[in-house]
Amino acid sequence: MPLVLGTVTIGGTSAPITIAGCLVHALATDLAGLVLSHLVRPDSFCMLGSDVSFMEAATGGVGGVSQSHLDDLAICQIM
Repeated sequence: MPLVLGTVTIGGTSAPITIAGCLVHALATDLAGLVLSHLVRPDSFCMLGSDVSFMEAATGGVGGVSQSHLDDLAICQIM
């Protein structure tokens, strides 16, 4: 059975507000889950997929479309 791991990282709340910091946080948690899944069952099929968003500091709303697109591009290239 395939396993899909993904984290929802929100820059400014659960991760650093910078694009690089948010990207590192998302990839670190995804790769940790990948390692754990292979420790439990070697040769398991595991896919990674993070959802990266950013909090607007002025309003507290989740937005930042341009930053989210940059992070999605970087995550897709790394994975």
